[in-house]
Amino acid sequence: MSGAENHSPGIQDYGQNTVASSLHLMLRFLRTVRMRSGILVATLVISCIAGAAYFITAQRIYQSNASLYIVRKGGNVTDETQNSGGSPNNDMPTFIELMSRDKVIEGALKRLPKNARVDLVGNAAGQWVKIIKDNLSVSSAFSTTVMDLSFRSKDPKAAAAVLRAMLAAYEDYLDATHNGSSEESIRKLKEQLAD
Repeated sequence: MSGAENHSPGIQDYGQNTVASSLHLMLRFLRTVRMRSGILVATLVISCIAGAAYFITAQRIYQSNASLYIVRKGGNVTDETQNSGGSPNNDMPTFIELMSRDKVIEGALKRLPKNARVDLVGNAAGQWVKIIKDNLSVSSAFSTTVMDLSFRSKDPKAAAAVLRAMLAAYEDYLDATHNGSSEESIRKLKEQLAD
């Protein structure tokens, strides 16, 4: 039992076999690439032409972004949050929901100049609110009182104009809501005093 029959492969032999095998596979791959180089070049050229054609003909979509910082006003704002354990950002989901309300969007559409209605052309007036809502994104980062808005449009100036109109309509909506409830409270108090 001497010679090759007694020899068991060691770690070095196994490592050499793996390196040789990997080198053989690499050379085989390179030989296949060289033999099929015409097909590879043709595929690459066709892919580049298709990509360039898509880039040239694709509809451009622009996005405009805005941020709105929400601040509480009124008496005892800090006392209220300290005593109740709440924070000002607890109301952010409500503010986000209000921004995408139909009434706010309708107010923005009334303010929107004719030249900024690029995305609405060719659609019925009844669908405009849905179109604005579909292209509008309203969010807030966790634990902040900053509302982030973005609007996608075919025209960059139209996207910015829609966001300006949305912010103005949102402010009007909140003012009308708060002033309306304040005026109603004053009217009730006057009625009670008169009785």
